[in-house]
Amino acid sequence: TIDLDEKEPVLSKRQVLFKLTVPQDSPSPSGVIEAHSYDRSDKAPPIVQKLRLENGQATLDAYVGGRIVCRPKRLTGYWFEDKTFDELPAADGPFTIEIPALPAGAIVGRVLGPDGKPAARSVNISVEAVKRPPQLEARLLSLPDAELNAVDGTFMVSPLPLDCTYVIKASRDKNMVYSDPILVDGAHPLEKIELQLVKGSDAELQVLDPNGNPASDIPVSFSYDAPSGGGSVGPDPLTGADGKLRFADLNPDPRIKYSVSLPIRRQYVAVPAAPLRLDGTTTVIRLQPGLLLTGRLIENVTGRPIPNAEMKAHSPEQAKQGIWLYYEAEANTDEQGRFRFSNLAEGTYSIIASPRGVGSISYTPGSDRSVTAGQAEPVEIRLTIPSWHHDNEEKK
Repeated sequence: TIDLDEKEPVLSKRQVLFKLTVPQDSPSPSGVIEAHSYDRSDKAPPIVQKLRLENGQATLDAYVGGRIVCRPKRLTGYWFEDKTFDELPAADGPFTIEIPALPAGAIVGRVLGPDGKPAARSVNISVEAVKRPPQLEARLLSLPDAELNAVDGTFMVSPLPLDCTYVIKASRDKNMVYSDPILVDGAHPLEKIELQLVKGSDAELQVLDPNGNPASDIPVSFSYDAPSGGGSVGPDPLTGADGKLRFADLNPDPRIKYSVSLPIRRQYVAVPAAPLRLDGTTTVIRLQPGLLLTGRLIENVTGRPIPNAEMKAHSPEQAKQGIWLYYEAEANTDEQGRFRFSNLAEGTYSIIASPRGVGSISYTPGSDRSVTAGQAEPVEIRLTIPSWHHDNEEKK
């Protein structure tokens, strides 16, 4: 077997000095940044640390020769775009990375419950940039997390790049409310808002088996889509003996669309997102029998099986139709690297393997070899994983 717990090798490191630069006579940035160091040889996992600034500076011991990423986390009055340095050179002494910090704004506010009192518990706050200036349009913005004061329901979102329009979402479980668009710019660097959760409505789902009988213990994923973005809310509950689930306290705002998917792993075809009715009637989903696909996962260099790997299947044909669903195998690979899907619809699939501690590696079938749901012949998938995961018995 493959020893995935083999100790990582000791790699050379060098101190990196992150120095945030600001206009002359401006105060030094304060707060927290987040730094990542990656070993390009894949011999060691990444280093991820939150660093507190002192006089606008912070240090990290990073892998020599590796890639470095730095992003703002909780800064006061400043913001910077994620900074990436491709390769840390080997040398004595610290390596300095200067990061221009730009003036930033913030949004402060308060969340009220349906009764008008401060909603101080079990409320999450998130922010989305819905409009950006041209210079930020094509960039990935790392927006900060917001923390809710557990006493009075107040919050602050900072730092926020200027000249952007934001939407704030407050949510408690599946009940969510959105702010109006908020412009943060040089003339309005600090904006104040108030959000109030609403008394929600309930939605009911029933899942039936192929014969029309209630299907119990079926996992259900809940997701939503709103003008400023969408997401999912977990964990996934199971249907009851009557095949039903009730989703309580959903905001009936017509701008928010709710849906459910069924990430089934055995016997039936997994179901992609289906709209969830909020009109007092029951949403009904009828299952279909799943097709089989079996095989083994083999390490390409050693020829040995890869155990305990998470396996998923993805249909390029469905993706072309706008259906994005990852079918999960019944379980992780066993000691012989064997896996089994029994939840597939008709079609050809790409297989995604995630060996423990390595990450996802895709296997896309070529024109000379197809991976088809329902095929009788087991498929052998050979993947190369990083050398520090190989069995070290040969070294003994």
